[in-house]
Amino acid sequence: MSQARAALELASGQGRVVGPAGLLSLEGLLEQQPAARLEPFVDQLVGPLAASDADRGTEHISTLRSFLTNNGSLQATARAQYLHVNTVRHRLARVRDLTGRDPLVFADRVALAIALWAHDRRAPG
Repeated sequence: MSQARAALELASGQGRVVGPAGLLSLEGLLEQQPAARLEPFVDQLVGPLAASDADRGTEHISTLRSFLTNNGSLQATARAQYLHVNTVRHRLARVRDLTGRDPLVFADRVALAIALWAHDRRAPG
């Protein structure tokens, strides 16, 4: 995909103008990837969380999303989710158990962020 097309896709997804520097971000990099390349992230990392949330009424995805939005801060996540910090720790431990990826480890947190990004952009259906 050309840089101009990638910038256009990223801009439409973010609802704002994106210049060349916008492509030098995680979102910019991901926007340039074919959807099929990101599907394993969705299937293997978001899939188990979504299944648990649906089957058991857990809130693993919303807690993980908040944790990522809050730059990996347990305290900020607890405040944002109106939870005790130990509840956040427990939910993130369950994310680790379900996915094999530990949100407290940077490389795993990046993989989980990629998975959620790809999940959010997956075509409905």
